[in-house]
Amino acid sequence: MNSHHPHTTMKVKFALPRKLRQKCKEEYQRLTSDKLLSACLLGKTQNQNKHLHSRVWRYCSKYKSANKTILDLATAKAVIDYNAGYQEGNFQTLLGLPCTNIGKSAQKTKDKKRESVCSQRERKMNTHQLVDFN
Repeated sequence: MNSHHPHTTMKVKFALPRKLRQKCKEEYQRLTSDKLLSACLLGKTQNQNKHLHSRVWRYCSKYKSANKTILDLATAKAVIDYNAGYQEGNFQTLLGLPCTNIGKSAQKTKDKKRESVCSQRERKMNTHQLVDFN
């Protein structure tokens, strides 16, 4: 005999520790702030996040299992490339190791492309207008 109990009769309580609950509440309030929501309405957040995520997955495939250290390293490298560029964010450069001329040339090319894409995205975002539905 299979006795099935609906969720309403379950005697399980779910609770977060107070510290974690407070952090979640703060993050929720930040994510629901008018400033962030208006940026989302303008489409100013999705492309940037999507672009950064694609950089992370370039270094750490989302289709293969990876441990936290590898994911942290991939994320750090993606953030460095995104913020500083390929030349400034190169691991060899950061470690004080010499980089070949071919490597430097490839990094310059990538940086030019990155800057061009960022400029195009910026121009596109500036053409959007916030629609007031009130």
